[in-house]
Amino acid sequence: MTEALVFLVRSVAELFVIFVLLRLVMQTLRADFRNPFAQVVLQITSPLIIPARRILPPIGKIDTATIAVAVAVEFALLLFINWISGGYSGFGALLLYSALRCVSLLIWLLIAVLFLYVLLSWINTGYNPVTALVQSLAEPLLSPIRRIIPPLGGIDFSAMALILLLMALNIIIRTELPALLL
Repeated sequence: MTEALVFLVRSVAELFVIFVLLRLVMQTLRADFRNPFAQVVLQITSPLIIPARRILPPIGKIDTATIAVAVAVEFALLLFINWISGGYSGFGALLLYSALRCVSLLIWLLIAVLFLYVLLSWINTGYNPVTALVQSLAEPLLSPIRRIIPPLGGIDFSAMALILLLMALNIIIRTELPALLL
């Protein structure tokens, strides 16, 4: 019974964190928030982010409230899992692991966006709100890579190169960084 409860709570919490991180990426890359899918992301995340913005103002272009909400939800999830399992971890360790987990989820989100971008580039269905949003998120990420790796023979390898780099970074974050910080 407890495994099922942990599964449900973890699934809902991490899905919410992914939406919060998607909102952060959309803000950072200046995606069109009039997009219907972007409106869904705003509606899901605003109940926690708007009150957090009253407490945590942005630092320059960094939306600290959105980052804090993502880490706080992940932290609450880890506290819940520790409580259910009877384990104990220190406050600092849980907070650090929450932040690293958010970075890892962000990387997986970017990989998913790039993968969708590649898939959708093969299928031209006209205008679609999800396709428009994916393009507005992927293009700013890929343009610096395209300067280094131009299309070869009409084939663009920039998405594959960036996905490989992001996966390598995620491996470093999951394995090497926690070992260095302990």
